[in-house]
Order: sequence, then structure tokens, then C-alpha cells
Amino acid sequence: METRYHARNLMDFFTTFTSEDVCERYLIDVRWPEGMPCLKCGNKEFYPRLKNRRAYQCQSCKCFNRPTAGTIFHRTHTPLLCWFVAIFLVAFDKRGLSALLLSEELGVHYETAWAMLSRMRRAMAKRDVTYTVRGYIEIDEMFLGATAEGTKRG
Repeated sequence: METRYHARNLMDFFTTFTSEDVCERYLIDVRWPEGMPCLKCGNKEFYPRLKNRRAYQCQSCKCFNRPTAGTIFHRTHTPLLCWFVAIFLVAFDKRGLSALLLSEELGVHYETAWAMLSRMRRAMAKRDVTYTVRGYIEIDEMFLGATAEGTKRG
């Protein structure tokens, strides 16, 4: 089953991702479409989520699995809903988003917003390395910096 890209506007986003539990369920469904496997025994049956932690206990081996492990959300105390909104804002703004503006929009500390942006940018850079461009490429209206300071760009 191939999942296709679905463009979302702001209203679609906020009607889809309404709570922390919805975001966590979406993350699990995207990472493991057939169900989250236990990392130790491979079983897909888990006890209900622990209340204060993003962890599920396997019913057969009692090992704890965390759906955020190995992602940019790993070992963060920031709610997933806040992360999802931040990712949406970064993807929505074509000019780039500063940590100061993100901290104001999300209502978090500047350091938290800076760390979130850092993780997102690192993940995007890591993903971009896998893409290669082949064939005939055409670039339209490209501006580069001036060769000497004080002259016009062109």
C-alpha cells in the first residue's frame, strides 16, 4: 500500500492533528503501517501507553518501546503537537523560519525553538544527501552574490 502525498492547508492541519494522542498515533502509523513491532522479540501486542511517558510495554517480553526513538522527537519533552506545528510552519514558509519567530509562534523558549529547528534542519540535510539530480537541468533567474563588495548583484 503506497501512501501518496496529500497537500494540507492550515485548516486541514488543525482539524487532523487535534491532540497529543492523535499525533503519536499518526507517527506510529507512518513509521510502521503494519503495526509497531517490539525491538526485542518482534511481537506487535503492547499494553496501553504509560501515562506520563511515550512508552509502550510489550505483552510478551515486557520490553519498553518508544515510538519517537530514532526520530527527531527522541528524548525531547516538547509535546508532539508542538513539534508537528513547528514542522508545518517550517514547511509552509518558503523564506525560512527563525528560531525567534518560531518561539513566539509556539510559546516556547528561544532555546527550545532553536533546538527544534536544528534537529529539523539536520534531518532535512541528511535526507537531501540521498537525492541525486540527473539529466538535463534548467535554472531560471538565478542571482548570486557580487564579486566585489559594494557592487550590484547579477
